[in-house]
Amino acid sequence: MVTAFWEQVARGSFRDVTGVHLDAHTRSAVERLCLLVGDGGSPLLISHLKDLLQQVWVRRFDLDTTREDVQAATAFMASGIVGILGQFAGRPCDALFDAHLATIGRVFTGPALAFAKGISPEA
Repeated sequence: MVTAFWEQVARGSFRDVTGVHLDAHTRSAVERLCLLVGDGGSPLLISHLKDLLQQVWVRRFDLDTTREDVQAATAFMASGIVGILGQFAGRPCDALFDAHLATIGRVFTGPALAFAKGISPEA
C-alpha cells in the first residue's frame, strides 16, 4: 500500500505532487508508517523504507545509480521524506500532511529528480 502511494507520487510531474490523492485506506497505512519511523522507530525499518523510496525513484525515473551524485541526491531525498513522515507520528495525515508533501515536491523533489536525470529543473 505504501509502495503504491510512492509510485503514485512518482507518476506525477517533477514539480506537481499536489494532485496525489490518498484514499482512506492508503492514508491510514501512511499514518501507521509515520508511527513506525517516528521517535523511537526501528532503525532497520527506517533504513528499509529509505531503500524502498530510492528503488521506486530509480525504477520510475530510470536513474543511473552508478553516478555518485545521483546516489547522494536520492539518499538525501529519502532521508527528508522519512523525516517528514516521522514528524507526523501520532498525528493525522490530513490537509497539513498534504501541504507538506506538496511543498516538498515543489521546492525540492522536482529539481532533485531533474538533477538526477541530468536535465534542467526548468524543463
